[in-house]
Amino acid sequence: MKTFVVMHLGEEHRKEAGKNHLNLVAAGQIASDDLGLDLLPDEVMKGLDMLIFGCSVFQRVTRAH
Repeated sequence: MKTFVVMHLGEEHRKEAGKNHLNLVAAGQIASDDLGLDLLPDEVMKGLDMLIFGCSVFQRVTRAH
C-alpha cells in the first residue's frame, strides 16, 4: 500500500484513491508546507556543508540518512 499526504482533495479523487487501495492523510496548510520544505533541502544539500534553520512556523526536520 502507498500513503499520500495531501493538503486539498476533492471527493472524486478521494473515491478514486479508495478504489486503488491508497491511503490518504489530509494535512493542514502548515504541515503540508513543512513536509515539502523539508524534502527539498534533503535532496539539494546532499554533499554540501550547509545548515538550514527553521524560522516562524517552519521547523526543519531532516529525513536524510
